[in-house]
Amino acid sequence: MHVTRQQLSTDNPEYQEVSAVFRKGAKTKDFVLSIEAIEKVTNPTLQQAFDINKAIYRRQYGHVRTVKVFHGTKITNIPSILKNNLEVRRHGQNRGHRFGAGVSFSAISNYSSHYCDENVPVKQMLLCLVLVSNIIEVPEMKKKRYTICEPPFLEGHWPLRYDTTAKNKTTMDVIVKFEDHTFYPAFVVSFRKRSKMCPPVASPSPVYSSEPIFLPRSVQNDYNRPPAHSSLYRDPYSVHPARTHVPVRPQYQPAQYHSEPFYTRAQPQPATNQAQNTTGFWDVISAIGRFIFG
Repeated sequence: MHVTRQQLSTDNPEYQEVSAVFRKGAKTKDFVLSIEAIEKVTNPTLQQAFDINKAIYRRQYGHVRTVKVFHGTKITNIPSILKNNLEVRRHGQNRGHRFGAGVSFSAISNYSSHYCDENVPVKQMLLCLVLVSNIIEVPEMKKKRYTICEPPFLEGHWPLRYDTTAKNKTTMDVIVKFEDHTFYPAFVVSFRKRSKMCPPVASPSPVYSSEPIFLPRSVQNDYNRPPAHSSLYRDPYSVHPARTHVPVRPQYQPAQYHSEPFYTRAQPQPATNQAQNTTGFWDVISAIGRFIFG
């Protein structure tokens, strides 16, 4: 089974058509997808099986249309898918099958990107051609043990069934196919997923002055001076082209403290005898008499 992958140029009509479908759902409030490359897939065997089922749909249902939807998967799975096509029997074994036990697709590229590789810079997804005749909306089955194994019967056309189930048949954010080779992997889209970030705020440009800046004396002390590599200030004692005299840098001198303490303990006074210090009246009279009469 021969498979070829041809990279399309940006001015190719098919590239522009696929790019337009991809960009419709490439933006969200948090992420944006950008295309890196688009490859066209050629597999004659799968194309023939797809055309046969298209004729069967037209004969059974009377009408059929081909829609372009995406299928997200890991890069390691793509070569096998391009060779053998997607398999209905696996029906979402990796990520579940909430809208039916079949192969899931989405018309929104950003939705399909959640199923691609996470930790690679350039991711890949498939753009597939899918046959749709009768589509029906089904409820979401969040519990894995409850699922839709096959679509319900088509009203008024028993034993025919609906061929496609969907979450929303208008937007086709999720559709599920239950029959093999009713889809064809036509293109491989390589893309990047970037987060939307606010543009950086421009910082104000620094203002330079030709005159030296003198700082307070407290900053000039060696103990308070910032490191030499700091750009918080300019050294006022450095040589400046406009200065003819450079002042001498003051030297730090520690404060001179007194050796005596700032306070002294009160010494206790000896108790005095009041009787010993009392002077008698006649002692005073005799002293005065000796002074007058010699």
